[in-house]
Parts: sequence; structure tokens; C-alpha cells
Amino acid sequence: MMQPGGMARPEMPMEQQQPPQQQQYPGQQWMMMPPQAPQHQPVQPQPPQFWAQQHYGAGPTNAAPGGAGGGADEVRSLWIGDLQYWMDENYLTSCFYHTGELVSAKIIRNKQTGQSEGYGFLEFRTHATAENILQTYNGAMMPNADQTFRLNWASLGAGDKRADDSPEHTIFVGDLAGDVTDYVLQETFKAVYQSVKGAKVVTDRVTGRSKGYGFVKFGDEREQQRAMTEMNGVLCSTRPMRIGPAANKKPMTASTQKASYQNPQGTQGESDPNNTTVFVGGLDPNVTDDHLKQVFSQYGEVVHVKIPVGKRCGFVQFADRSCAEQALSNLNGTLLGGQNIRLSWGRNPSNKQSDQNQWGGGAYYGYTQGYESYGGYAPPQDPNIYYGGYPGYANYQQPQQWYEKLLLKSYHSGLAKRIAQFIMELKLILVLLLAVGATADYVRPPARKTLSFPWSKKPSSLPQQNLRFTSPWQGISTCGSRGLQMINIHLPSFNMEHHQNNYSFSSEGESTDYSYLLYSSGKIHHVVIGPLEDDTTYFYQCGGEGPEFQLKTPPSQFPITFAVAGDLGQTGWTKSTLDHIDQCKYDVHMLPGDLSYADYIQRRWDTFGELVQPLASARPWMVTQGNHEKEHIPFLEDSFVSYNSRWKMPYEESASTSNLYYSFEVSGVHVIMLGSYTDYDEYSDQYAWLKADLSKVDRKRTPWLIVLFHVPWYNSNEAHQCEGDDMKTAMEPLLYAAGVDVVFAGHVHAYERSTRVYNGKSDPCGAVHVTIGDGGNREGLARKYKEPKPEWSVFREASFGHGELKIVNSTHAFWSWHRNDDDEPVRSDQFWITSLFGSSCLAENGPELRKMLLEP
Repeated sequence: MMQPGGMARPEMPMEQQQPPQQQQYPGQQWMMMPPQAPQHQPVQPQPPQFWAQQHYGAGPTNAAPGGAGGGADEVRSLWIGDLQYWMDENYLTSCFYHTGELVSAKIIRNKQTGQSEGYGFLEFRTHATAENILQTYNGAMMPNADQTFRLNWASLGAGDKRADDSPEHTIFVGDLAGDVTDYVLQETFKAVYQSVKGAKVVTDRVTGRSKGYGFVKFGDEREQQRAMTEMNGVLCSTRPMRIGPAANKKPMTASTQKASYQNPQGTQGESDPNNTTVFVGGLDPNVTDDHLKQVFSQYGEVVHVKIPVGKRCGFVQFADRSCAEQALSNLNGTLLGGQNIRLSWGRNPSNKQSDQNQWGGGAYYGYTQGYESYGGYAPPQDPNIYYGGYPGYANYQQPQQWYEKLLLKSYHSGLAKRIAQFIMELKLILVLLLAVGATADYVRPPARKTLSFPWSKKPSSLPQQNLRFTSPWQGISTCGSRGLQMINIHLPSFNMEHHQNNYSFSSEGESTDYSYLLYSSGKIHHVVIGPLEDDTTYFYQCGGEGPEFQLKTPPSQFPITFAVAGDLGQTGWTKSTLDHIDQCKYDVHMLPGDLSYADYIQRRWDTFGELVQPLASARPWMVTQGNHEKEHIPFLEDSFVSYNSRWKMPYEESASTSNLYYSFEVSGVHVIMLGSYTDYDEYSDQYAWLKADLSKVDRKRTPWLIVLFHVPWYNSNEAHQCEGDDMKTAMEPLLYAAGVDVVFAGHVHAYERSTRVYNGKSDPCGAVHVTIGDGGNREGLARKYKEPKPEWSVFREASFGHGELKIVNSTHAFWSWHRNDDDEPVRSDQFWITSLFGSSCLAENGPELRKMLLEP
């Protein structure tokens, strides 16, 4: 069908309608869909639709400059805007190559950083072709992106961005981590506010590094005002943002532009040749004065170091200016402790005159000239806008008070000098006292006792409900091969339906029981239900009596959310963790061992079932065993009898011969559960099963590959050192060969995240290892870490909590860890991870590595 203007709308053959993150354009690599950043609001990023499924809105009719003739001087170029960072010239060419009329595509980039400015130009052979493209594509969906084409005539000429006459409302965003880019900042806000028009992170014109602040533009003033309060303190990358108003937009003039770029050292701190003081922001609370001095001393003699009490910032004074400059250049944005530090010039203590313009020129807080380069916004004039989030800090390093100005007028008087010095020393003492009284870092309360449950020797008349997958979920549209397994205690029959109190489906299962010492369990029934539809809520009742429950099945495709928490136990902290998991609206819970902490006290299995039933009856729980699942009374050892009887996993469906290791698939993810307490050497059944399972993984169908087991292989905590080394030696080469993306473990009662790592060293083709044995167990936290921290360790903290893995599409996932401070789920670590599927790791090394999996 021909569209207005005679240009056919781009279509794809049905056989080529692969997920958009796997579409391939002629002559280029796979195009990856960029991630949508989840935020504190429950906004789920939606996967982009295929071109053939979109309803193209009619683009606005734009009058072509110069009329419709065919003169040589008529405009043949189009301006294209709202481009994301990954959209390059090859991408634009692939969008229009089939027209046969595209002459060139150009992305406008920042001269200092080389990053895209978010717009570009398309030149076509004739004016008529350009007009047809404008009428056909403007407002249509872009391939591999959840946005529409924004096109207009390039009437201003190449290199000039077309003016946007729509209203703009801008906010200032401070305390940004060093890895935050324009795109990350924009997506952080765009996930919550639809009117976001753009974002800009201000960078140093010499080094190209972020200065730690930026701006976000809104089209809706109401959303701008909401963002001022709702986003203040929300994490962006690894730091909470500080939000403030930006000054009114100024007109951009040639003289303004010249002023913005003529002096690469735009602050008084930079231009003062005698200033040797560096301000250090975003400090990890565990960093001490001595540690800070040790880090900066490698660049020269350090005269003085000070970290105000309770503050996450400090000051380093060098003996030589050049040493300070080198430290600023090399350390800004680097990791210190668990945080990326932000550096700028501090105030020269000997230069009192700098105080007069301290806040306007931003010499102290790193505000530089050149704000006009982003729409002409001036820096905020009130320093509390930027640092008001730090309690007690608003009174630190304030502009001169009236009595100081009065004294400065007669400063050459010896008495005035002494009085001024006394007042400054008195102010410093008061500031330190205020800092001590301000809110300090979180002080963890004592451990909580095991929860008390009323216990009867006779089993309850009502069943406990827990859900598992019974067979691999293939993540496809049909549901005939999928089901769930219902495990209930004491009652055998099972009824379910889509509607409440109206059951039309009934199922019966097998029964079992077990004894250990003087304990005898009630009847344990394993009931298989299904096939079930994807992303559907069902209501069910067990035994024809008792309360009605409801369950929700996982979606058939991305996005999907996994909750992850290990070493749960049954304490007050456990209850807090479960409450937080329930709030995150997860689809599947994965638990890497140590469930009930029953050990050999069997009634703890009954109380644990009561504790987790509200969650485990509503969503699938997929678990593996830990050391506390193992009955270990001397001479009476009967390994995992309780675990195997109560938590039956789909091991047979994944061709395993043991309930201690198995795999399943759900929504494009292949998950492998391994056993740390069953044989794992190269001659074991588990090793042979793992090789066979990995060799069958189809990364086109399940582009994500995740592994869980109990004992961590990468652990910098002093607890349980080297316990996973033997298993790591045997099995890590298999995981590396298969391109595993993430490994979750427990056992250590703390949290730690690694970079991609293999064989003890950082490796871009290795897996990210996460230790998350901090669910709330009765043994308490493992508080001591080994120093120095290994180079592969990115973040570590001894706190109870849980994790959330939101897999957005086939290439990107978002991981966040939430500690339980003050019984609130405080998001303390987060990062985006890119799947190894489609990467050079598998493309270049795939055949050789997979040969390892297939060898006998």
C-alpha cells in the first residue's frame, strides 16, 4: 500500500520479525535495544514492538522551504531529532537505505567528548524524495526503539539545531556519579515523566569527564514541579540525586558562546595559581582521613586532609599546584571505598576574595562557566540547592557574614587580623559541633531473635501452599507444555479456576511423608496443575475446604522480574525481607539455599512454611539447597530428607537425576540451580548433567543464562573463605564456555557484587557474581571484609536485604539490591548488565568453548 507522498512505509517479511533487539541490518552488527531505567515508581519498561505491528500516526504536514519545484538550490536535507546515544550514522542509513535516494547521514557530536548531541541530518538526492520521507516517516515508529521518528526540514543548514518553540521547564540535578551519561540521566527521568525532552550532563571541556551535575528539560511544568520533590534523593547509578531549580533560560548569543568556551578553566579555583585544595564529594562513609590521604599522596605531597564528621565529603590540600591538577584529572569519578568520588577545586584558604563570588561562580562546588552551552541555563545561586541534602552541611563554608566583611575593610590592622582569625576558628569549631549533632551514617540495630510460632504436636487442619515450576517454561506463546506444581501439607485434592469461588478444574497428586528421630511429618501432597496461560491470575482451594488462594503465572516474554534472597531463616529480619519482596511485584523468587535453618529440628520446617506461605502460594519459588538443609546429627545423618520431601523441584523435567540440581526456563531466561553439597567434580553425575544442560541451551530462545548455588566462588568477606574453591575449579570453565551472565550465591551473611570475572581476574567474558546470603538468618551478619579489596569486587556491605533482577529485553537487565535499614527497603546498589548473547565473547570464542561442553 502506498502512503501519502508516494513513499511505501517500511515493512518486514514475517520470517524476519525477530525480537527487535535481534534484528540485523545489512552490513552491520546486531542492533541492541538500549535499557529503560527502572526507578522508584513501579513503571515497567515495555519491550519495543515490531515495525509490522505498529500503527503509524500521520506525520504533521510540514511546508517545504522553497516550494515544491526542483531547483538546484532547493532543500534536500531533513533534520532528525530525539536520537538516543547508540543511534549512529549506520543506524540512520539502515533506516532509509531501501529508498535508494539517501545521499548521506550525519550525527552531530560534541567536539570535546565525541558523544552524540541527539540530532543529525539526512540528505537525499531530490527535494521530492525528502518531502515524501518527511510525510511518510515523521511520527512513525523507529526500528529497535520505543519511540517515533522526529523529522523536519533542515532549513537552518547542517550543523544548526532546529529551534524548538515548545515550552521548556528545566531542573538542576547534582551529585551525579561519574558514569552517568546524558542518556542515563534522561532515561532515569523519562521512565517516570513522559514530558521529558532531554538531559545534559555537564562535562569538563579539557578532560571530557563529568563535573557531577547536569540538567533535565520538561515539556510539562507540573511534571517539572513533581520531579523537584519526587526525584530528590533517588538513586541514579550509584548516588542519590540532589534536585534544584535551574535559572531562567537565557538567549544564546555569539558572545555568550565565545565566553563559554574561551577559558577552559572557568572557576576561580581553577584560575587561582596558588590554590592547591581539592574538594572530594560522594565519599563512602567508611573512608577515613588516613585512607583519603593515602590515595591522594600518590600524586604528590599532601599538606592537609579533612573529612567533616558525619559528612560524605572531604578536602585535600597539596603542597604543589601541579600535584592537585594531576589528582583532579586522574581521580575524578574513580571508585574509592564503595563510591565513585567527585572532585572539583576547593577554596584557597589564603584567598578571601574568592568568597565574594563563591556561590555565583561556583568555585567551591565545581560550578563552572559555560552553562549556556545547554540552552543557556545558569547555575543555581543558592548552594543549599545542591548540598542541602547533607544535614548540617548548609552551614559549612558559607559566604561571608556582615562581621567578616566589616573586618576585611580594616584587615591590614594587626588587631583586625587576630580578631578575624579568632572568628574563623570559632566558626570552624561550631561547624564541627553541628556536624557531630547532624544525622550520621546508619547505625545498625542488634540482631533480632527467631520468630516464635505456636506449636502443636498435631498438624494443622489447613494446608501450607508453595508453588514451583513443574517443567521448563519455554517463553513461547503456546502453553500446553507448561505447568506449576502445588505442594501442600495434609490435604490431597486441589481445585482451581480463573474466577473466585467458581472452580471448574480439579487435580489430584501424589502423597508422601517422612520421619526423622521422633518427628513424623504430616502428609505432603505434590499436585501438578496446568497447562496454564501466561501472565494470568488463578484462584484455587486445597482439599475442598479452607481459604481461597490466588496465584499469578509469569509472562511469556520480557520484561520479567526476579526476586533474589538467600539464607532466609525465621527472624524479625526475615519477616522484613519478605515484606519488601512482596512489595516489589516480582514474577519469580529465586533462593540460593538455606531456607528454614531447621538443621535437625524438624518443626522449624513447619513454621517456615507458615512464614513464607503468603508469598510462596502466590508466585513460583525456585530454590536450591544450602548447608542448613542438611540434617547433621552425628551418626544419624540423613542428608536432605526434609528438603527433598518438602521442596520438590522440577529436576526430572530437566533430565537431572537429583532434586539437588536442575534447570528451568521462563520468559527468555534459562536458570540453572546447582548443588554445593553433592558431588561436583568432573567424574560426578552433577558435572555430567551440567555439561549436557549447557550444551542444549538455545541463546536465541533464552538469551539470558543465570546460575544459582549456595557457596560463593568469589568472596572477599572473612567468613567462609575458600569453601567454594573446589567447586569453582571444577565447574567455572563450563560456565565460562557457555557465556553465563549472572551467578547468585548465599552462605556468607552479607552482600557483595563483582565485576565480570573469571579465574580470579576481571574478564569481560566472565559472569557477574553476586553474594546475597543476607535474607535475615538467626546467625547474624558477617561484618568483616578482607583488605585490600580484590580488584574484581565492586560493592560489598554487611546488611540484611534482598535483590531484584528486572530483565528488560534480550540484551539489558537492571539489578538492584535493597538493604533493610530501619525496616525500609533502601536501594543501595544498582547497575545495568548486558547479556553476553550476541557479544564478541560468544561470537569469537563460541565454537571453541562450546566444544568443551560437547566433549565426553
